[in-house]
Amino acid sequence: MEKWKASLYRAALALQPRPAWLRAGAQLFSAQGDIPARQAEGIRRALQAHCAVGAAVALVVSLTLVVTVVAAKLVGCTLPMLAKKIGFDPAVMASPIITTIVDFLSLLVYFAFATAMLGIG
Repeated sequence: MEKWKASLYRAALALQPRPAWLRAGAQLFSAQGDIPARQAEGIRRALQAHCAVGAAVALVVSLTLVVTVVAAKLVGCTLPMLAKKIGFDPAVMASPIITTIVDFLSLLVYFAFATAMLGIG
């Protein structure tokens, strides 16, 4: 019993957050918050070089990318769990159904942002 407690204690010590981990996590978090702004600026510059598209379109595209990635992660992790709970094989839900649903959601998100932010519709 003592060996089991000692190994559990070592495992708990190994999982404790260290300052380097916290620093790396904070840097990644701040970088992820900065990415949409940089994407919007890059898209705006690229589009301005070729046509007269403003920052609103760049913002729509950048926000769509962010929301699409989050939606893809949510759909990708919940559908197999839902399939297992229903009694289906989770592998069946893996690739084609998730891809189709994520593509459909991406279009809906893009058109919703474009309609709301650009006044289209």
